[in-house]
Amino acid sequence: MEGYTFQTHSVYRNKSTGGLLLLVHHNPMVLCSLLLPGKADSFDTATPRQVGVDTIIGMRQSGSFEELPPIPEDRFAALLRDLAGHVTPDDLPFVQALIDQLEKK
Repeated sequence: MEGYTFQTHSVYRNKSTGGLLLLVHHNPMVLCSLLLPGKADSFDTATPRQVGVDTIIGMRQSGSFEELPPIPEDRFAALLRDLAGHVTPDDLPFVQALIDQLEKK
């Protein structure tokens, strides 16, 4: 899979409320992501919620959300380090792998 780039996260804005959602695509093997609510320029890493691909597809198809540009890598890495202290033991290895991937760049 040389040359293939995995999308590590997506940022969405709710068109009616203006609230932000960050999807951390941490576990591609089971097609699930961690959803973090946010406002303005910050996200709540203390309350991650695991969502499946069906939820993500539903969000995209609903027309209620606008996809925004990704978070800069340095800021995303810092967010992941904070998030690592709040995820389940099952999710932690995947979040740590994302951190390691970003730190190698």
